[in-house]
Amino acid sequence: MDRALFRSLTRLIIIAMLSLCVACGGTAEQKKYREEIRLMGIDFDAYELFDRIDKGDRKTVELFLNAGFDADDRFPKRRGVGKSEMTPLLYASSRGMLEMVKLFVEKGANVNARGPMFRGKGLTPLMLASNHGYLGIAQYLLENKADVNMRVSPNGKTALIYACENGRADIAEELLKHGADTSARITGDGTTGSELYSEGMTALMLAVNDGKSKIVELLIGHKADLNVRRKYDGMTALMLAVGQGNPGLVKLLVDNGADMNIKNNDGETALGLAKKQKRKEIERILE
Repeated sequence: MDRALFRSLTRLIIIAMLSLCVACGGTAEQKKYREEIRLMGIDFDAYELFDRIDKGDRKTVELFLNAGFDADDRFPKRRGVGKSEMTPLLYASSRGMLEMVKLFVEKGANVNARGPMFRGKGLTPLMLASNHGYLGIAQYLLENKADVNMRVSPNGKTALIYACENGRADIAEELLKHGADTSARITGDGTTGSELYSEGMTALMLAVNDGKSKIVELLIGHKADLNVRRKYDGMTALMLAVGQGNPGLVKLLVDNGADMNIKNNDGETALGLAKKQKRKEIERILE
């Protein structure tokens, strides 16, 4: 049998078994809700549940949960849509569906559930909201005990790192209010280009590298370490600001105590880099 066909059939069987288990058991109260769903002409299965989530149909989704579907059930991938192994809360958080997020949390969904990740531990609902820029969802999850410092494996990213690398000062501020760790660093085995480039970087370094001065100010205000060095080249946040040709950020970092004497792996200081790159305005700040 063709492998793709076999996988598709396997998914269908899993969904059918899940739906059958839910449909066959349950309390009298749950059976009452299932009958209500049947009278609406809606199939009581996992496919239909996720379709209703997609449509933002809160009322029907709540009926499904009352009828016995667990808010933490995970579903296989369907029709090319990225739902593989995601819980309803993970999916709603990734799509900006605040009312759905509230519903699933009210129904007992695990706010720290992890999504799929090849050879590692995936993103949480808070990380997804931070990554996609959904402030309202991030705030709601934090109010409902989401762990602000959980980390993805193997890259070590946190919700704060996702917010900062996507330029979301509003979400970064909210995360910092709830105790986000500014010292968390991107990890990895250093064997691929992206890992090699970013390994050892903090949220501050990412914000500097992207010229996000408001985020940099926020992180400095929360005692972020200004002198962390990136693993593969030994660059600091100050050196990254020099490389970006950003005198405003260079001055901000220097004024807040960034060490100008640190050398990168090539033995160059921030001033040496500025001279090498002929950045006269920055040279004057550093001299």
